[in-house]
Amino acid sequence: MANSFINSDLLSKEAAAHFTLNNTFYGTANHSYDGMFTDRTYDAGDTINIRLSNFGKVQRGDTVIASDIVETSLPLTLQQLYSYPVAYTTEDLSTKIRENTWKERVFYPGVNALIAEINKDIAALAALTTYNYVGTPGTAISTFAAVDEVSAEMDEMAVPMANRYMALTPSNSSSLKSALQNSFNQTLNEGISLASRLGHLSTFDMFSEQLIATHSTYSGALGTPVVNGAVSSGNTIVLSGLTASITGIFKAGDVIEFDTDTLHKVDPISKSDTGRRMQFVITQDADSGIGGACTITVSPSIIGDSTNPNQNIINVPAVATNEIPNGAALLRPDTHKCNLAYTNESLYMVTPPLVQFEGVESSTFRDPKTGVSLRVSKTAEVLSNKNIMRIDILTGFLWIPSHTWRIIT
Repeated sequence: MANSFINSDLLSKEAAAHFTLNNTFYGTANHSYDGMFTDRTYDAGDTINIRLSNFGKVQRGDTVIASDIVETSLPLTLQQLYSYPVAYTTEDLSTKIRENTWKERVFYPGVNALIAEINKDIAALAALTTYNYVGTPGTAISTFAAVDEVSAEMDEMAVPMANRYMALTPSNSSSLKSALQNSFNQTLNEGISLASRLGHLSTFDMFSEQLIATHSTYSGALGTPVVNGAVSSGNTIVLSGLTASITGIFKAGDVIEFDTDTLHKVDPISKSDTGRRMQFVITQDADSGIGGACTITVSPSIIGDSTNPNQNIINVPAVATNEIPNGAALLRPDTHKCNLAYTNESLYMVTPPLVQFEGVESSTFRDPKTGVSLRVSKTAEVLSNKNIMRIDILTGFLWIPSHTWRIIT
């Protein structure tokens, strides 16, 4: 059959196009670092640094004092090589897979499997690293107000309005569409009724993603956790009042805040009080000791120094020091789905080129427009009468937590 002679050059180009068109996370990610990968190849485990936006303080008057720029970056590490190997016999080609169905039955399912596996890992990483959150476990997103609340929080934190996206579980997407179907908006109603599509809502391009992660918290009683010693800097917080001797009482990915109206987020540009509680994500599992105490490690790192351009917490005027106060009660949502709201500056993704295999038919194609690079290789096992095709992609991805919100349901 003609399909047995489809060359790897053509397949790698088709794989790249199919990957780009059918992968929402890849299509909404930032690819500004792709240019770094044109001069050399990389391996799994290699790291590049993604630079974050810098903020400074404006001064008034004729006499000013120059302040240093505090550079902030996060490491983007290339994950393991994702591969889809598939074997098929010459009998499959000649009797079971016709010329016009070979790609539909063998090739495209492989690319789709790669997309699903990568997107699952992208969503799981967001559930471990994002600290801004809204919503309540078990409560579906079913109103315009629930969507617009996230938009308002992003505005208050100086997140750009352009290229905002919201990824919802299919059930949340359905709940929101059902609630909005009969609203007085012809465009919205037509999209929901005729195409089951929300399109654009508030400031977000909306889409449904079946691989949204679930974050599981410790299911037992926490006790009454409170801060044991005020914290104005760093990424560790000592807690007391916990249920004693519990392994994994806190899990990496738990989001928390403190039940105090004295500690708020600040606008990263003006450093003004947003009026919203500061939120954190726990970055390592933690156990409680015999006395019901433990130390948790959180992100972002706490910066209360008002002279630091990266200051992120502020206390109300009645409190002199920017800090998490001693005795503040800790609040933590239970197990939840991590729906996501983000911008083009929230998710960075790279797919560097791979070296071609030697001794077999192998081709790597890099799409110059999207930056996606895949390798397709073909060989055969003559003794077992098998053709073997392998599709590979090496990718790295990184969420920027300051520009990402998890919507808890």
